[in-house]
Amino acid sequence: MRHLKILVVMMVLLGLGCLIKSPAQVRFSLDKTVVTPGEYFYIVVEVNNTGKFAIVDVNLNIEGEGFLVVQRPSLTSPIKVGEATKLIWVVKAPPVPGVYPVKIYVDIKDELNRVWKGFIYETTIKVESSSNSEQKVKVEAILPEEIYGGSEFNISLIIKNNNPVPITISKIDIIAGKIKVVNTSFQKDIVVMPASSVKVVYTFQVPHQTFQDTIFFLVEYKSPETGIAKVVKNISIRATLKPWLLNETILRDLYKEVSQWIFYDKIVDGYWEWIYNSDSTINRTYFREKILKTLETSDSDLEAGNAIFNYLITHHIFSERIVRTLNPQEIDKTPSISPIEGNILAVAYFRSANLPARIIALYNNIECTESPITEVYLEGKWFVIDLGHTYFAPRDEYIASRWFPRIYQLITQKNYRIVALKPAPILEHSHEDITEEYVAGIEDVIEEQLQERLDRETYSKVIRIVDSLETKEERIFALFLFSSAEPQEIKTLLSKASLENIAKTIKALYQFYYDIEWEEDFRVYWVKLMQIYS
Repeated sequence: MRHLKILVVMMVLLGLGCLIKSPAQVRFSLDKTVVTPGEYFYIVVEVNNTGKFAIVDVNLNIEGEGFLVVQRPSLTSPIKVGEATKLIWVVKAPPVPGVYPVKIYVDIKDELNRVWKGFIYETTIKVESSSNSEQKVKVEAILPEEIYGGSEFNISLIIKNNNPVPITISKIDIIAGKIKVVNTSFQKDIVVMPASSVKVVYTFQVPHQTFQDTIFFLVEYKSPETGIAKVVKNISIRATLKPWLLNETILRDLYKEVSQWIFYDKIVDGYWEWIYNSDSTINRTYFREKILKTLETSDSDLEAGNAIFNYLITHHIFSERIVRTLNPQEIDKTPSISPIEGNILAVAYFRSANLPARIIALYNNIECTESPITEVYLEGKWFVIDLGHTYFAPRDEYIASRWFPRIYQLITQKNYRIVALKPAPILEHSHEDITEEYVAGIEDVIEEQLQERLDRETYSKVIRIVDSLETKEERIFALFLFSSAEPQEIKTLLSKASLENIAKTIKALYQFYYDIEWEEDFRVYWVKLMQIYS
């Protein structure tokens, strides 16, 4: 009987081994195993996600006397199932020559916060004098002295062969984080003769922001003397984006089509100017001196955007009052202004600092003056400023806020459109329709925002409620409810009733309210939901 119990336990363990699938395949490589005392070398780890959940973190530790990890990579985004990525750790060799056994451990964390261990690589590193370990293949890099955020730029790699025999460059892998590879002149199996060099040019694009990162080039070559070998070149990249210091040519090149929202002198179209009997032309000379003083400590367009927003809300009081003028210079001289006048002034401030900005509003084929707010383009995406609610955040966060649902209802039920206002002759409309930018994929946008706000268990329950609803509009209504709530309020609600009952209540609320004009603040309906279960 005792042996039978042991056999059953062993079978269960074997069965679990089949059920618990390793989350990844991990491959290790080093650019060199012979180094000088204190020299830097590179450990390259390729992680292939073969599990069932995204990988959110990869950590490496090295066991070996005197070895020091001096630079660790970080994942720019989770490694999704079926995807692979390469990561590089920079390691400093011991100061004393010798032969060192080294054991490298990698731990992997998945999106369920489970840590997987057991990925181990063992090798030997030889530390010897520089005369015995001269690098036979050297890589140098040529790049611009100044790089602007959002721009494309070239890096020329000069690969020199100091071997007495030819080498063949079989491939060059690039690890560049958020920096994108746009183009390259590299062709596979380039032959480099002894005492010769070859130039390979890469075109990169950095994110649209002030930015610092490292690009790693992993050059793999082969020769009769070395067999297959690698050399790693790392380049530190620093990009700056201070649009207020740039000229028009550079701005148009960086922002492309978005640059139009810098150079329009009028803020609204002719219909607005006719309705309010006022001219919206910006006097940039008037504003630039004042605005540039507020940007003296700003190091990026986002910092500048925040500085201008803070200046605006601390130097003016916003109140629901009639619009007296669209003239930004006159508005600037008035301490108490309406939110609409504040929008005009915000655009004047931003454009005077060479930041793309515009007023957007609802349009029903007749009027285009309803629910105006401001958009400003920062770090490669549009941010929303809603002065009526002192709100400033990226557009995706605004879509998942308590202030957007009413606008969504007007779009989907009353056929309104969201338009960005352009200059036009008096009485005439001139718009760019951006409705789809706000409503396309709205479920995914709000779910992503909720995932950032909520803990994993709460988010999972919310999504189960949402997915149980039959129609798209019911699901969006539910997402609006949860995005109008505080995280702790959601946890409290989920603790008071079953997910099925909450879903039924949300469905009933939608059926009652869907064709009644929603309140400007959608949180009203979240409060009603909480009161049902109080």
